Amino acid sequence: MTKSIIRFEAGDIFAQTDWITEFNAMKSAWTDEETAQSLIDGLVGLIRRNMASRPAEDYIESLSRGVELLDDIDREGAISPSLQSRIGEFLRRSVPPDLACDDEAVQPEETQAADNLPVFLADAEARLSRAQELILLLEKNPADAETVNELFRIFHTIKGECGFLKIPLFAELAHNIEGLLDRLRDKKVRSDSLVTDLLLEGIDYSSRMVRDLAEGKAIRLSREELGVFAEKLTFGRRIPEDAADAVERENPVETTKTTRGAEEIVRVKAAKIENLVDMIGELITTIGQVEEHSPLYAQLRKFTRELQRTALELKTDSARNLFGKIQRSVRDLSKKLDKKITVELSGEDLEIDRDLIGRLEEPLLHIIRNAVDHGIEPSSERLASKKPAGGTVRVTAGRRGNHIEISIFDDGRGLDRERILAKAIDQGIVDAKDAGKMRDQEVYDLIFLNGFSTASSVGYVSGRGVGMNIVKETVRAAKGRIVTETESGRFTRFILLFPLNMAIVDGVVVRVGRQRYVIPVAAVVESIRLGKIRVDTVAKDIRMYRLRDEPVPVVPLSQVFGQIPDGASDIGVVVETSDKRKFVLLVDEVLAKREVVIKSLGPRFKDLRGIAAGTVVSGGGLALVLDVDETIQVHQEQGIS
Repeated sequence: MTKSIIRFEAGDIFAQTDWITEFNAMKSAWTDEETAQSLIDGLVGLIRRNMASRPAEDYIESLSRGVELLDDIDREGAISPSLQSRIGEFLRRSVPPDLACDDEAVQPEETQAADNLPVFLADAEARLSRAQELILLLEKNPADAETVNELFRIFHTIKGECGFLKIPLFAELAHNIEGLLDRLRDKKVRSDSLVTDLLLEGIDYSSRMVRDLAEGKAIRLSREELGVFAEKLTFGRRIPEDAADAVERENPVETTKTTRGAEEIVRVKAAKIENLVDMIGELITTIGQVEEHSPLYAQLRKFTRELQRTALELKTDSARNLFGKIQRSVRDLSKKLDKKITVELSGEDLEIDRDLIGRLEEPLLHIIRNAVDHGIEPSSERLASKKPAGGTVRVTAGRRGNHIEISIFDDGRGLDRERILAKAIDQGIVDAKDAGKMRDQEVYDLIFLNGFSTASSVGYVSGRGVGMNIVKETVRAAKGRIVTETESGRFTRFILLFPLNMAIVDGVVVRVGRQRYVIPVAAVVESIRLGKIRVDTVAKDIRMYRLRDEPVPVVPLSQVFGQIPDGASDIGVVVETSDKRKFVLLVDEVLAKREVVIKSLGPRFKDLRGIAAGTVVSGGGLALVLDVDETIQVHQEQGIS
């Protein structure tokens, strides 16, 4: 506590709430020491008064002296006349008489509690996510005492904060969960699937309360519901005292280090981070106007690049927050469907833009639910196919070039091309005479159409043909795309690709008619002059360029974006998509290679496909930054080549 007091910063309500909790715990340990009780009452009163108003200048000094006196009591074991005199003097000088005896004498103002509610809700959401992760770890390793201790600390903290913020129902719920965890610590309850279910149910109730409070609603959990849940929590699986030692022998403690490094967390409003990134962008634009031969130019550019990278990291969070609900979802659903399924997660430390994490949680869970429901076969069917009885769902996150890649794999029955086509023909989506000409990717993309489903019946989890369409629309809204890989009877893999959210990119500036575009350098292979000899017209409006004997489709940007070109141009930029396909983008002129600052085009242009952002180039003109993958996709949908 002494270290916490020394590091205290004015306005840190939760630190002070923790101190009150610790002081009250000390008070219960010294029930026979009236002087110690008075000292603790005085310190608690002092904290409450300073929480409700601006802290006095000597606040921390007074608290530190009080803690030193408590240390003296603990060290001496009994209160000597000299120590009693020092405590009395401290109370007279540092603690007003009205605070020394009345624990409720000073309450925080309602406005102060309201001001701190958003911070509490953000913290609670993160703590509950971590708690769910720990509960699932505990299910795999029931003897891990450190996991139980961390869970206990989480709910103990939530309880204390709810007490300060006057959220009694939430405080009571946290207290009841804390009670079960306390019995787990004391080995009065055995950690098994029943306890896991109860703890996860507690997470669900807690999350409901957080959502209600965040939406400004009254908590919808009634006291009767809470009472029923509290009774379930006291049930557990009690272990007879004489069997406790035997249980410990059967399950030797194998402690996993689950606590994360105690990094200091500072909360910053998202708008401030956006403002910082914008200012750095303006700085880099200004630096671009500095003479490049200036001796300081290279050094200044290096520093601003590093500053930009650091600022962008403020907008990201780890993929762990995106993956947080996956294990829980698979556990609950596989239990309901009576399937054995193992979840494997990798790339959880990858930093992803927070906005993308928020958008993708539900679509990702829907793909996972589909994999568990439709993809993974029942154990009997898997064994008959010479597969392991238990299935596997594997989710990975990583970087592929200039993209974030999220892959969802299951080793189930795979997609059935013929069944998908038959359903599409039956629904009039595909003409029977064209079905045989369709590429695999085109066939598998049919599952993302609204209302399309090959399920023979509508089940609890899926079957209406709505969910996968929502997945596609959400991914598209985030400027992403989906690649489907599958092999009948073996596996299905959905790969979600999203452009990296960067404030500054190196790009090749090109012109088409009167409009300038920027092609990210990461996608550029080379620039070329086509020449009639190397271009073959294979069908109406479909041309292929022979790049060192490799046929590469030609994509006229003027046709993709409806521009009027200068004339018959033979200038091309060879680009490579995220899945390694090459195309030649036909342009009127290649102007320059530039470092450009990305600017949002605003809500009016959010549905403009093929364009990632805008930027201001030399002379003050607006250039559009291409999303190469989506530009190619738009081109193919138009049927231009």
